[in-house]
Amino acid sequence: MPAVSRQRGPELPEWGAVAFADGGRSLVFVLDDGNGTLWPISLDEWKTHACLVAGGNLTSEEWHRLITQEQYAAICPQLPRP
Repeated sequence: MPAVSRQRGPELPEWGAVAFADGGRSLVFVLDDGNGTLWPISLDEWKTHACLVAGGNLTSEEWHRLITQEQYAAICPQLPRP
């Protein structure tokens, strides 16, 4: 998944266009300055990316503090359980 860069300051570019790409598997965002980003729209790709960003599964304590009504489960099977 591509990284997102954000400008800081008063002169932020505005959106130019958004369209489906890759046969509907991605969205392409193009700014008015010509820069753009290709984003996957597959739920599985977003789950994989979220697990990589998080760096691991929640601990049992984190789970019970944040997700109070579900029994603990390792959401990122490719990563070790704490």
